[in-house]
Amino acid sequence: METKETHISPWLHSIQHSFRTHGLFTTIDDYVLRIETTREKINSVLNTFYGLGEKSGVNLTSYHGRIGNMHAIRDAIGVYGIYHPAHKRRMDSNILWHSYGPRLQKSNARKEGKEWLDYFGQDDGITDVGGYVTVSLSDSGILYLNSIWEGVSSLSSSYDDTTVAT
Repeated sequence: METKETHISPWLHSIQHSFRTHGLFTTIDDYVLRIETTREKINSVLNTFYGLGEKSGVNLTSYHGRIGNMHAIRDAIGVYGIYHPAHKRRMDSNILWHSYGPRLQKSNARKEGKEWLDYFGQDDGITDVGGYVTVSLSDSGILYLNSIWEGVSSLSSSYDDTTVAT
């Protein structure tokens, strides 16, 4: 199986749940809720960044890499369904995974892929039995995003008397 390398894998952590995992859907639903909260926090930081650019004339060009990383991290965290090898979708289209949870807003379709993503972790046999991969922030991802948030907060406070709530 081919693995797609990304530049964001150091900031992410994955957990694999085979279909045989006890209490799988309760666990998955808990992860989906926590991941949505994390996405909202990342969106809040991004909105603050963009607000600074508009309101205070801060040039965001020097932050381009960090903004791009935040978008990529936000879009990567989530729960991914890994199709069983005998599943029709995998057999007919060679689709390996799909995003789990709310459908994408624009097309009302799920995100899908044929390649194993490096931030899914090592394939510990889940592609042989099917299941789910939960991708969340790693400890270094939390530190990375917190450092960005601190920078945004200090920028915000230097342009405004009020700081953004965390």
